[in-house]
Formats: sequence, C-alpha cells, structure tokens
Amino acid sequence: IPGAKKYERSLNEPLSRGKWDAMEGGLRVPFVVAGPGVPQNVATQAHVWGADLLPTVADLAGGWSEAPDSLDGGSFAHVLRGAPSNEVLRPNTGMAFHVPYQNRIALNRAHSAWVSGHYKLLKFHDNGEVRLFDLEQDLEEATDVVRQFPELARDMEADLMAYLKQVEAPRWQEGITWKKDPFRSFESTH
Repeated sequence: IPGAKKYERSLNEPLSRGKWDAMEGGLRVPFVVAGPGVPQNVATQAHVWGADLLPTVADLAGGWSEAPDSLDGGSFAHVLRGAPSNEVLRPNTGMAFHVPYQNRIALNRAHSAWVSGHYKLLKFHDNGEVRLFDLEQDLEEATDVVRQFPELARDMEADLMAYLKQVEAPRWQEGITWKKDPFRSFESTH
C-alpha cells in the first residue's frame, strides 16, 4: 500500500487485520501436512490450533487413549485421513486466543477471542466490550452480530472467561505492552 507504514500493510485480504492480534488475519494461516495415510492435494476447512498438535501426533502414533484429559486440544487425525467430518472434538467448547497487553502495531487494546463452531467472540479487556462474528458468513469480521445473538455472545463470553481462569491467563493491566514488559510483569491472572 503506497505511503502506508510497513506495519499497516496487509496482504491477507479478505481477512481482517494481521498478526499480533486475534482477528482472523492474525489467526487464520495455512497449515500443510504430508505423510503416510494423508491424501495428497486435499484441502479442508477444519479449524485447528497449536493445542491440537500433541493429541493428533499421539493419535497417529496409536497412543491417543493414553493422552491426559487435561489437554486443551483434540485430535484431527481423522481429518488428515480424509474423513468427511471436519469437527475436532476438544475438552472445551472452543479455541481461545489471548492478547493480554496493549500493542501499538495491532488493535492497541488487550483482547481475547473464543472461536466455537463458525462463531467468534472478541472481548476487549479495557472496557469489557464484546463483539461477535459469524465467520461462515463474514470472514472479514466486518459485521458485529452481538445484538442479533445476545445469548450466544453471553454463553461464549462465559466459556472464554472460564477458560482464561482455568489456565490462569495473565490479566490485562494498564500500561503493560508486549514489547517492553515480560509476562512476569503481570501481577494477576484470571
């Protein structure tokens, strides 16, 4: 983008934003897998995250039944093997993304996201603002549907906050930024 600062340029349209925040442009990335039993030249829309890697590798190695119940992720081995279902079963109802600090490159607000099914809740920690997006209809995250689905938003926000408490995620504090303050600077957790 001519004249734009380097960090204001985005080459991931139609996705909103980019890395350093929990909008789709910062979360949705290609994930390529090749190996024995994995069909070639196949694409899927399955939602996976880093927490799904260990359960998947354990499942592929034949040890999934021995995996601890405390893992956040679920196995997507069935997706790799070409099963028709893209659903990844996890202990939690969704996937959490937590940005507990101000970031001048991105949204410049501490926020978290909870993705469940095709909905994504975005919560800002400075003022409690909540936004809800239907990623199936609005991958660009241009239309906030929180007023159309207030009960869904409340349920997803409760799931997000319960998860942040469960994992003792750092709680946002005024003035802490990602670049100058290490995580140990946070004085409290959820």
